[in-house]
Amino acid sequence: SQAGNHFMTISADGGATWQQQNVLKADTVAFAEGGAIDATGSAWFVWADCQSSNCTGVPAVGYRVSRTTPPGITTWPSGGTGVIATSVQGPDCPFKTCGFAFFGPQADLTIDGSGWLYVAWQQGTDPTVRRSPPVIRRSRSTDGGARWTDLGRVDDKPVPDAYALFPTIVAGSGHAVWFTWYDDRNGSPVDHLN
Repeated sequence: SQAGNHFMTISADGGATWQQQNVLKADTVAFAEGGAIDATGSAWFVWADCQSSNCTGVPAVGYRVSRTTPPGITTWPSGGTGVIATSVQGPDCPFKTCGFAFFGPQADLTIDGSGWLYVAWQQGTDPTVRRSPPVIRRSRSTDGGARWTDLGRVDDKPVPDAYALFPTIVAGSGHAVWFTWYDDRNGSPVDHLN
C-alpha cells in the first residue's frame, strides 16, 4: 500500500515473473494487514484504511476485505469496496519514536477448514470516543465475504484502561479459530509505558 493505493503483486509461475496491479484507491492511508489463501487458491486480504492523513476522527478507519484470484482479478465482496467495519482514532503512543498510527488501525484475517472467513480488528472501547482504550473485536463471513457478522469482543482484558492491541488469528479444521493479542493488564500503574 502507498497513500490510498492498494497494490497486489502476483506471480503465476513460481516467482519467475511478477505482475503488479493497483486494485483500489480509497481513503487516504492504506495498511495491508493480513491475508490467507482459500481452498480454490484465491488470496484474501484485510486492509485498514485511514480516512485522514493522520488517522484521526470518528470513524477514523474503515476495514476492508478483498479477494484476488490469479492472474490478478480483485473483488471487494462487501458492497463493492469491501468495508466490513470501522473504528475510531486510536490512542497516542507514549513513546516519541512511534508512528502516528502505532496504536491505530490493526487487523488480521484467516479462513477455516470449512471456508468461513474471520477478521479480528481493533476498535476503541467506546466506538464514539477518540483515543478510547483499544479492544479487539471479531467478525465472520459464512458466504464468501458477501455479509459479515460482528461477533463482539474477543479480548478478555480485565483492566478497563488497559490496551488490547496487535490481533492475530489462525484457523484449523471445521470452525476452530484461535485469536491472540497483546495487552498491558499487568502494568502497575497501567500507563502503557511499563
